[in-house]
Amino acid sequence: MEPVAAHARAIAALSLYFDRLINGPMREAEERIAELPDVEKEDFMRVCEFAYRGDYTVPPMAEYRDLYGEDDLDSGCDFGCDSDSSSSDDDPDSDNVAPSDGNDSQASSYTSTKDPAQEFPGLDEVEIEQTVAELEVLELEERTREAAYEQDSQRRLALEERKRDEKGVPLTKRFFRRPYLLCQQPRAIINRGFCNDYNPKCRLSFAPVLLAHAKLYSIADRYIILALKDLALHKLHKDLMNFHFSPQRAERTRDIVELARFAYSNDNTMDRGDDGHLDDLRELVVEFMVLQIHIMEKSGEFEELLEEGGQFVLDFWRLERKERMMQEEKNQPAKVRKRDLAPLL
Repeated sequence: MEPVAAHARAIAALSLYFDRLINGPMREAEERIAELPDVEKEDFMRVCEFAYRGDYTVPPMAEYRDLYGEDDLDSGCDFGCDSDSSSSDDDPDSDNVAPSDGNDSQASSYTSTKDPAQEFPGLDEVEIEQTVAELEVLELEERTREAAYEQDSQRRLALEERKRDEKGVPLTKRFFRRPYLLCQQPRAIINRGFCNDYNPKCRLSFAPVLLAHAKLYSIADRYIILALKDLALHKLHKDLMNFHFSPQRAERTRDIVELARFAYSNDNTMDRGDDGHLDDLRELVVEFMVLQIHIMEKSGEFEELLEEGGQFVLDFWRLERKERMMQEEKNQPAKVRKRDLAPLL
């Protein structure tokens, strides 16, 4: 596996485990290299991203046919696609959508519908690759100039507005009120890549995004990275709250079923202890599924998950029964004892 280079201090600061691994007396500390066989490279890259930035980006959504080998695009609820790309001009329900990771401004934008050999006739493969790379650099430079111009214009407008607001205001007030952050800061631009834009028309599978959160939670739990563990739960919870089903598109439950399978795998989370404590990830997932039971119960994928057995089945029906009983009790008319009635005379 190709190694991932990272600053030792940044990784050591994540948890006591990594601190001992890097600064302790073990062989890894001496050789300055450690193996984490249970962590995939792309997941560890997100751990590194968290170490440097305090947050992490998620992968783009994927076509259902790529994930499950089926052409199922009639499911509904979703995130991350640009509203303009979720439908074509001729067909509002067109499936011509492209996944977005929320950070398109950082990605290479050189695309072509033509075959490279046709677009660049007379060039061999190496020359074509070099030409495409040069075009990508030129486009990146152009986007950088446009962003700098936009930022400068934004700052000038804000400065003019500040001057208008300060006109006639005494210094004793101007000094304490004056803002100096007149344009969007790099941190805010970076943070855009950490969020998912909800779009109900998008028809791509959200499973890669949900599983990215779950995998980061599992890694953080295993290596005691408490801040990352909390962040992964927070981001998963936020995305689940935006994950809308509809009775006509119940097939979308497969994304949630895959999330449940991951959460209830003993390789990723711990089973209930003797005290009955439920893992935080399992609790979040099963609560969401109970909330959506009116749609989940109509899904063949959900039935398959129940047939697989395991602790999920017990956790699900325990919570579902508890919530149903609470709702029934809430809907029952109030019972008034005879001695509580006021005397009629």
